[in-house]
Amino acid sequence: MNNNTKSQSIMSGILKIIAFIGLFIIEQLPMAILTIPQKNLKPVNNILPYIVIALTVVAFLIIYFTYKKAQKFDTVAFNKRTWVYILGGVVAFLIINYLTLLLVPSTDNSNVEALSSIAKNYLLYFLIFAVFLSPVFEELLFRGIFMNWFFYRYKYLNIILSGLVFGYIHAPDVSIKTFGYLISKVLLGIVLAVIYRNTKNIKANIAVHMLNNLSAFFIKI
Repeated sequence: MNNNTKSQSIMSGILKIIAFIGLFIIEQLPMAILTIPQKNLKPVNNILPYIVIALTVVAFLIIYFTYKKAQKFDTVAFNKRTWVYILGGVVAFLIINYLTLLLVPSTDNSNVEALSSIAKNYLLYFLIFAVFLSPVFEELLFRGIFMNWFFYRYKYLNIILSGLVFGYIHAPDVSIKTFGYLISKVLLGIVLAVIYRNTKNIKANIAVHMLNNLSAFFIKI
């Protein structure tokens, strides 16, 4: 690789990092608005649901079409192998969540606190977002885009990095109290990355992610 090609590769990587951060901000925007204290939202309270829905639709379209352009392979239809990975992913999630609950019962961090605040004030949207929208957005972003943009040729590095970034995003304020929560999210991210690499179908990831989030209403994680 000559210097010119190397420089272009580095620049391409930097631009993808910036683009990924931008996509993450876009994905977070609808929920971020709902974390604003209600007294500050009084001027737009009547139209707030429409604003959030509109932003959610726009965010989805941007992230979805970016994913469609980013994916380096043709999607493989569901088959027996896909269902085996889905079942294995669900079992892995249950084990990881259960062990995390035993080892570190506290999951206090800024991300959890923000979600708790939204659940308190906007319960219906929170339920829809947590069970359905969040898995779709996060799988498109952290598996569909991230894994195709960064180190795709290096399978294991690709999988581990996806898990690490996914984990850190869910527990950014790392401490002794939240370390177990961070580890659980890293492991969950790695499981989802393995499913994506081996099934080559983002819908398999979304299905497993939805089932995991749904289980959170029955198991405190």
